[in-house]
Parts: sequence; structure tokens; C-alpha cells
Amino acid sequence: METRRCLAALSLAIALLLIFSLLPVSASGSTTPPFASAQHQSLSRLAFVENTGQYAAGARFFVLGGTGLWLGDNAIWITVLSEEPPAEHALPIASTGMPVRGQPVYTPTLQTEAAGKPTSARGTLVRISFSGANPNPQIQPFQRLETRVSYFRGTDPDHWKAGVPVWGGVRYVDLYPGVDLELSGESGQLSPRLVARPGADLQKVRLQVDGADSTSASGNELVLQTPSGQARFPLFKLQADDLSPAAEQPQVTGNQVRFPFSSPLPGQDPGITVNQASQLIYSTFLGGSMFDKPGDMALDPQGNIYIAGTSNSTDFPFSPGAFDTELAEQSYDAFVVKFNPQGTALLYATFIGNVGFDGFGALAVGTDGSAYLTGESSYNFPVTPGAWNDLDGAFITKLNPTGTALVYSAIIGGAKQVVGRDIALDASTGSVYVVGGAETYAFPTTEGAFDRVWSGSLGWADGFLLKLSPDGSALEYSTLFGGRFAECLPSDCFLAIDSTGRAIVVGETQAENFPLTAGAYDTFLNADPGYGQDLFITVFSPDGASLVYSTLFGSSGEEFATGLIIDSQGNPIVAGTTDFPFDLPLTSDAYDASPNGSVDAFIFKLDLPSSTLAWSTLLGGANGEEITSLALAPDGSLYLAGETYSTNFPTTAQAFQHSPGYTHPLYADTFLAHLDASGSHILYATLLGGSRADGDAQIAIHPTNGSLVLSGVTRSSNFPITSGAFDPVFNGGSPTATGHDGFLTLLKTEEGKPGYTLSGRVLDDTGEGFSYAWIGWDRYHGTYTDV
Repeated sequence: METRRCLAALSLAIALLLIFSLLPVSASGSTTPPFASAQHQSLSRLAFVENTGQYAAGARFFVLGGTGLWLGDNAIWITVLSEEPPAEHALPIASTGMPVRGQPVYTPTLQTEAAGKPTSARGTLVRISFSGANPNPQIQPFQRLETRVSYFRGTDPDHWKAGVPVWGGVRYVDLYPGVDLELSGESGQLSPRLVARPGADLQKVRLQVDGADSTSASGNELVLQTPSGQARFPLFKLQADDLSPAAEQPQVTGNQVRFPFSSPLPGQDPGITVNQASQLIYSTFLGGSMFDKPGDMALDPQGNIYIAGTSNSTDFPFSPGAFDTELAEQSYDAFVVKFNPQGTALLYATFIGNVGFDGFGALAVGTDGSAYLTGESSYNFPVTPGAWNDLDGAFITKLNPTGTALVYSAIIGGAKQVVGRDIALDASTGSVYVVGGAETYAFPTTEGAFDRVWSGSLGWADGFLLKLSPDGSALEYSTLFGGRFAECLPSDCFLAIDSTGRAIVVGETQAENFPLTAGAYDTFLNADPGYGQDLFITVFSPDGASLVYSTLFGSSGEEFATGLIIDSQGNPIVAGTTDFPFDLPLTSDAYDASPNGSVDAFIFKLDLPSSTLAWSTLLGGANGEEITSLALAPDGSLYLAGETYSTNFPTTAQAFQHSPGYTHPLYADTFLAHLDASGSHILYATLLGGSRADGDAQIAIHPTNGSLVLSGVTRSSNFPITSGAFDPVFNGGSPTATGHDGFLTLLKTEEGKPGYTLSGRVLDDTGEGFSYAWIGWDRYHGTYTDV
């Protein structure tokens, strides 16, 4: 993985369920009902996943959509997950409003148990049943979708479910005499419809709501108040000869609802969009309530988009009301989804894990479309026959290009406190490199490795680097590395492989005895051991037996690594965040060599042959930034994505969005910046966001059209969305709610000559004066000329 998020404080419970609504319809095998109009078919966006044994027996279908929605034999179930009030700001804030020096800038993406790994899931189950209805209606799915959904859970392959049927809708036949209930989707929202045959009595249709504190009708929805928050359920549309029941207002008495029918709202526009700017190719919400962590994003050579993360896989509920389940009863799985190059259709969704916490760490994609994942496993994580199996530790999993099979799945480490942080591929052989952290003396190493002795202690981890064989069965090499304090756990590490097979690893250390090489750029820890921390940049030989190069980089405060990429010569380009930019090493021609606040983002390029900084620059405004993702352009320039809390973040004249959309000082916007190859000019910089917090941005360059692909998280209902977006509606709840959506955006920047110009005339004491012109990349960086 070349670019990766690592600000997990902004990633509280990312909701990507509506990802699964971007579903292409199969031309063959479609059983679209004759009464469904062409428009209805085109608007069907939700996925109804058939239960073929992956869920408990009481579930017939699971709806991948905005809420945890299940279809049972005679009821609809809604799972409303509780969410703790989020810390909108990732940086610790003092009474002065500035970040607190000495406190970590971010919470690591994957946490140890002591650092607060999820231990329980709380929520409320709401059951909507049908009073007086047929207790055993015939249930028929319709409109088979091409999307493949697969579940690989546990160690028994007989229980794995690959390519389970996915449908565009489900029909309950004769739910009431002569009345069918059809559930499908419109504009990414659940759309229930009652289809009545002549002579059917629609007045018999009544709903019973169990598990909610109160039920009311508002507009065309039922509003369900629960201990875990508010949920909404759409009233039923009618298709019948006699539509007079729709003229009746819904009547709610206790938990009973009569006339649960919707009526057209005058002037209502089902799509909520903003005007499409010339730079915005496509932008859509992707949201729901069942996904906890965003993860990585990668593109294959054809431009297909892969997103991976961690899923809160609640199973089918059995009784309505509030619940509080221990993690042992709750499944947190790794997931991978694959979109078409336009981001408009989901090609597959695959879940991997078992009961317990299976945390995603990183994603890589091969040229053939195979997806590779690493992270943290739990008990009974799926392992394929013949693959390396230490029973517990970091997992390394390879999926086939359709996401329907585990090519291999291995576990390495032998202890729970072993986590894979980043992953990279050897394209020529198919071998896989993984870097991570290990808090165990039992971690497997190979003969001749650089370091075979664990130098950590209880609570302190060593880093590890390994190379796994193409079939996942053997370690080609495996080594430890580190000093007397922790590396790569709980903090992050990043990995890249150069053209000679050397592994470049970047992370953080507090240890003055971290292994360094003679003549390196910086061989002394700049911060106080055990308090502050520096970055390390370490290059391993192709066989993992020695250090080719290892150096530190930092200030007298704390630095955190947030990204790594290498140029065509194998020189590392490293992004990070510092809480003390005042003595951070910067170059004279840097784009920004002046601290902007007490927390700044930075990025630098290390020239390995000369062991010098090619360039090093800050980036930011007054209140703190973090670069969360990097992409390298063919000309050597860099695209940076991240988040900013600064109202004065430097944007360029051609920016898509110049000013922050938020008004609260603890909120952030996503930013995108294009830095030239010398690190001295910002060619383009824009904000991207709405009125609340936006961030966790991942960025990639589209291989076929050169556009920029961004994914991330938003809590803003007014996040920029294009006309015709798959999901134009924010599904994160009310403006004061703690929910959020994902977003997927394709953007084409408008760049060219320096875009900021200013001219005028200055008068002097004689009254004559002189004229001047300023031509620059922005208002701070450019050329002043007397005219």
C-alpha cells in the first residue's frame, strides 16, 4: 500500500453500507415483476442479500443499505447502533485552543486492548410486523444483480459462502388477501410498495412496532425514537385501482399504525444535489451504520476502485429492544469492496473474519485484480489449507479477482499482539511483503535475518518485516527490528518496495538505541527518549539480512508518520505531523519553511545516495493539519490529501473550494494539494467539505483518465455532491447527530500557469511612486516585480 489513512480519531464508525447499493443489474436471470416500471428498475439501488446459511436461520434477507435492515418471515427488523459522542477534533486541545504539546496527534488505526479496542456493541432492535397478516407469506426475490457478495468466516471451508445471491428487491406474496408487499430501492433509499389486486381491502394493513420508545408519523416516514437514537422507516407507496386509502392520514396509537401509506408531497425533489462544478466529475455519499473503520483504497490498471476496512457484522436479531453484547458475541470482520472505474457500480463485496475483532490494516491490489489484505486476526480467523498458520497474530489474505475465493489466507505471529500495518507486492514473483508490530518473543524469524531477538518488553512492541511466498505457505524471510521502546504498535508503520527488491520502512521510535547506519542523515534521537519521538526511515537488503540504510528525522518534539511513497529512483517521500515545527529540518527552497502553528503537517524527500534532504517543507494553517494519503504523478510531482482544522489553509486561485464549509472550531475539511517535484511550489490546493467534520481522505490517480479519486468520511449533509449521484442523500442522521457517511469523489483539477496575480501602484514621498506586479502560486509564494 502506497497511501493510507492513519488519523483514526476522525474515523469513528465509518458507515459505508450504501457502497453496496451501486449494483449492476444482470441481463440474464432477471425476474423483474411485470408491474415494475422502467423508471423503478433504474432507481433500484439497494442490495438484498439472500441468506444461504451465512446468517441465523430466522433471517431471509439482509439489506445492505442505510441502516441494519433485516427481512424475516413475517417482520422487518431495524438495528439501531449506539454511538459514543465523537471527538470531532483529532488533536488534543488546551484551554488556549491550541493543541497540547506532548500528547499524541492521533490515535493509531488499529489499537491494542489496552489502547481501547472495541469490547462491546450497544444498540436497539426494532421489529416492524404486520397485524392480522398472513403468518407465512411466500417470499420471492426479484431482479438478480451481478454483484458478488461472499463471506469467509471461521476455519471450516464448508461454512464459507461465496457468491451468495444478491437481488434488487423482495416481494411478500399475499401478505394480506390480494395484497403483496414489495421492498426495493429508490435513490439509495428503501422504498416499500403495496401492490393490491382488484377487490383487496387495504384498510386491513396495519403495522406493529416493537422495541421503540415511541412511534410517530412525519411526512412520508415513521419516526422511531429508541434508546440508541432515532430511526426512520418509510411509509408504503400504493399500487392499486383504488388509491383512496392513501388519502387517510397515518394513525399511530401506541405501537400500532393504521393507514401506513405515503402520499406524494407537492414539489418534492427526490434528489438533493449541488450544482456540478467543472472540476467535479462525480461525487456521491456512501453511508450507513454497520461499518466502523474506513481503511485503504487502491486502483488496478483498469481503474477499478477497491476500498477495504473493518465491518461491524451484527447477526440477525431475535428479540426487539435494547441490547449490549460483548465482543465475544460480536463480529468485527475485514471487508473489501470493488467498484467499476466510474465509481457507479459495485462489482463485489467480501467479508473475512469470525467472532471477535478482525481488524483491517492495509490493502494492495495486483495487476490481475487480486486483492491482498493484512491486519489483526481473532480466534478462528479463516486459514486456507497449506498456508502459514500460527493460529493467532497478523493475517495475510489474498482474494481472487472476483472476490469469491480465498487464494490463500495465512496467520503469522503466534500472539494476539501482532498486527500487520502495511502490505506491498513483488509484481515479478507474486511474493508479499508485510510490515507491522509484534509484542511477543515467539514471533517467527528466519535463519540469517537481520534481527531474530525480540528487544521489546511487556507493553512495548518491536517492528517486524516479512516476505511471504506466492502461495502463502512459507516465509522467504522474516526479521524483527527496533529499540527499547515500541515500534509499529500501537503506532503506524508504512512500507514500499523499490525496483531492486529493497524494503523501505517508515515509522516512529522513542528509542535512542534504534538501529541506524553509519553516515546516515541523522543518527541521534532529537527528542527525549521515552517522551518525544522521531521518525525512522530504514532500508532493508533484498534478503532481509541487513540494513542498507537507516536514519532518524525529527524535531525536539513529537513526530508521527502518516504516509510513504517512493520515486522512480527508490528515494522515500515521507509525510508526517509534528507538534513542534520550530526546529524540524526544512530546506531553504521549501514551499513553506515557517511554522504555521504548534501542529503542522510536513513532507520531505530523502536522497538516499547522498544521504541528504532533497527537500523538506511544512504545509498548513494555524490550527493543525494531517496528510493522510499520497499519490505520485508521472512527472514526479505529488498529490496530497488530508484534513485541516485551519481557516487559513493556503488554497490556490483555481481551487474548487476556497473557504472552509464548517463553522465550529473543532471541525475539519478535507484538503487536496498538488506539490511540484521540487517541493517548492503548490500547483493546486483546494478544500473539500461541508458544514461539519470531513476527513480520512485517501487519494489515487486514475490510470485511464488522470482524474483524482478520493474517498473519505463526512459528517456534513451539504458535502459537495454532483447531479445524478448514486446516493444524493446524507444518511448520517440529523445535523446534531453523531452519524456520518462515506464519500467517493472523482475530481479533475484546473491547473496551468501560476494562478495568483496582483498589480498596483505605490506612491512615495515625491508623489511619483512606482508600479508593481506580483505573480505567484498563491498570495504568499511568487515573484515580485517593479513595472
